[in-house]
Amino acid sequence: PIDGAPGNGRLALAAELRRSLRDAGVTVPASEDIDALTLVGSVHVGSSLGRRQPVEIVWQLLRTDGVELGRLVQRNDIASGELDGPWGALARDIANAATDGIVQLLRQVGDRPA
Repeated sequence: PIDGAPGNGRLALAAELRRSLRDAGVTVPASEDIDALTLVGSVHVGSSLGRRQPVEIVWQLLRTDGVELGRLVQRNDIASGELDGPWGALARDIANAATDGIVQLLRQVGDRPA
């Protein structure tokens, strides 16, 4: 799930992230798997500063009991209002940029003792 994304970001970003993670070799369940880790995204869009506005996306990797195993934060300034409609290629760019960090988190989690 992705919270706080304006426009079609909730759906577009989730779809692009699934694609990007699969392309990186990560097994992504087609439906909620009770034994799988969960990746949760939160989008925070700041107030416009002239023609730009800050955006922060926080990705949390959670265990099945809700305990956070890791966190990745993306920050950037974008054109004001760019996220209000269809995200298109921007969703793909964000997902691709997040994938390496998410894969690293998954590796770190895999290296931890149970």
